[in-house]
Amino acid sequence: KRLFVANGTDGTCKIFAGDTFKLIDSLPLGTDADHVGYDPATKYLYVGVGDAKSGGLAIVDTRDNKHIGDIKTDARPGGIKVEKSGPQTFVTLSGATHLGVVDLKKREQITTWPTGAAGNVALALDESHHRLFDGVREPATLIVLDTESGEKVSQVEGVAGIDDLWYDAAHRRVYASGGRGFEVGLVYTYQQKDADHYELIGKVPTAPGAGTSFWSPELNRLYVAAPANDKEEAAILVFEPQP
Repeated sequence: KRLFVANGTDGTCKIFAGDTFKLIDSLPLGTDADHVGYDPATKYLYVGVGDAKSGGLAIVDTRDNKHIGDIKTDARPGGIKVEKSGPQTFVTLSGATHLGVVDLKKREQITTWPTGAAGNVALALDESHHRLFDGVREPATLIVLDTESGEKVSQVEGVAGIDDLWYDAAHRRVYASGGRGFEVGLVYTYQQKDADHYELIGKVPTAPGAGTSFWSPELNRLYVAAPANDKEEAAILVFEPQP
């Protein structure tokens, strides 16, 4: 029952009570604290900090709200995806043309996987098929990699201005929400034919500038944040996958 918020402006992780939203603590972590990843097995929260020249994952123990260590990475990590079945965590690296692979037990970045693109922004993970999805802004592309080898197995058209990426295991689909910096926002839906083949089956309009999203498998809903503009107030758009 805690809410952890990474704050890039002051480099902190602020902790709030989940029921009252009262501020409990504020932990200094590092420059431009941004993306977070949570490991329910250890109850550790990993917060990406740094810049394009150097970065790291700040480790927060959510049981006692303490900053207990850091894992050095090549640049600021984003799109943090924690494996449930192993020690690996996958991250984008700010400004880099490769992804980072971090071993949480060793607490170190153990390797990098080249993608050939500098705009790696969002990641999604399909552990059952050993597939990592990489949402790229420039050029707008969805890259699929093998998590056992790091090899690229597929590449398809991506949504412009991508911000978030999700894997829906029940429907075997990938959802990419984009529109950051664009007058038109969209959710691209991809169908997983098998581990190596993916088909773009839908382009659903959202709102101008909309990019941030959240997929809830428990509720079978995709939530997209639509920012305010000259004509409309800010809103949360709710989508339900169709068979």
